[in-house]
Amino acid sequence: MSADGSLDPRDVWQNQPGESFSLSPDEIELKLLAVRDMSRKRSFSVVIALAILIPGLGLWWTRFPNPIARFGTVLTLIGAAYIGAQAYLIKRRQREADLGAASDEPSVEFYRTALERQRDFHRGAWLWSRLAIFLPGPVIFALGAKSSSRLSLIAIIAIFVLLGLLAIPLNLGRARSFQRRIDELNRLQRESQ
Repeated sequence: MSADGSLDPRDVWQNQPGESFSLSPDEIELKLLAVRDMSRKRSFSVVIALAILIPGLGLWWTRFPNPIARFGTVLTLIGAAYIGAQAYLIKRRQREADLGAASDEPSVEFYRTALERQRDFHRGAWLWSRLAIFLPGPVIFALGAKSSSRLSLIAIIAIFVLLGLLAIPLNLGRARSFQRRIDELNRLQRESQ
């Protein structure tokens, strides 16, 4: 109410009962397709990276017979396989969720769960375990490789460390992006109640 006792139009507007929040099934389906598309692109990128890395590791194995260099090569392969396994696992979980929801219409909760799954892939234990398992391999390889060109070995280490360092803000940024979407869903649901 205003000072003169009349109704203030802003009070009426702000205090009106909200409508129940819901996204239409079509809107949810479009949002889910966007999340699935991102997951598919990530899986494809991992497959391409592994297709390039594995032959490169085979070349390292044959070119550097030193046991320490070979141990580094094996660790790098294990790290690469771990990254591939994580990408496969997140894709499999998405597929299982899709099958579970196939009989129902897509819901806001289903969309939120898909966003949470993607967010968790890009932060926390998922992210740090990828880095911790993958990055030591190239460093150990470089330490064991006896090459006439130390510059090339330093370049290899620098490339892998740089990629690892770039992966941190990239992944955390994606996790924040997914979290913003989740927060927006939560906010819209709270406002509608």
